[in-house]
Amino acid sequence: MNPESIQIRGVRPHDIGAAALVIARANAQRDGESLPITATCGQISDLRQRMDKPHAWTYVAVEGGRVAGLALGYPRIDENTSHY
Repeated sequence: MNPESIQIRGVRPHDIGAAALVIARANAQRDGESLPITATCGQISDLRQRMDKPHAWTYVAVEGGRVAGLALGYPRIDENTSHY
């Protein structure tokens, strides 16, 4: 991966499967498991639910048209988000 060729942009609908795979592979790597080739329907659904939270933001790192990273954030449930 060449750092100069990486672009950061908001997630597009067609990125969701690849973004879910990034999460699945990171979790497998962390847990010492073999890396999955595809994301499951459940993993994709979970990511969509997390992205649909109020005030959520999601960005992907893209290199050569391929999703190479993901950043997802949203306020804590107990935070006052009325000022957003």
